[in-house]
Amino acid sequence: MKAFLGMNLVMGYHILPSLRDYWSTEPDMAVPFILNITPRARFEEIRRNLHFCNNKVVRDITSPDYDRAYKIQPIIDHFNTSFQNALNNTEEQSIDEHMIKFKGHNAMKQYTKINLSNGASNYGADVIPQPIPI
Repeated sequence: MKAFLGMNLVMGYHILPSLRDYWSTEPDMAVPFILNITPRARFEEIRRNLHFCNNKVVRDITSPDYDRAYKIQPIIDHFNTSFQNALNNTEEQSIDEHMIKFKGHNAMKQYTKINLSNGASNYGADVIPQPIPI
């Protein structure tokens, strides 16, 4: 599982056109770190079968308790708890909000009306850390 998570981390910053390209034997496409860890079929099997919630206990989409991130909410809660436990509170802290560039289809995607001078897209996923009690 550590290898699988590590491979996903590498794929996050070493971006190739297709998932299958990470296992390519072409010299300009090969990623030896990923190629030598696990076969592509095994990676895809883990990816297909990895779940963080019980799919049989899905809330109705019309329910006021419905959460669009319900499938990954347990892992989000785990990381929030872990990060808060590792936090060293100080008198001066800064919490920032990030806009992650994203042009795909996602119901959580937001559009900002402001003109971004750095050439970034106006579409993205707005990532706001949860408030940390001090």
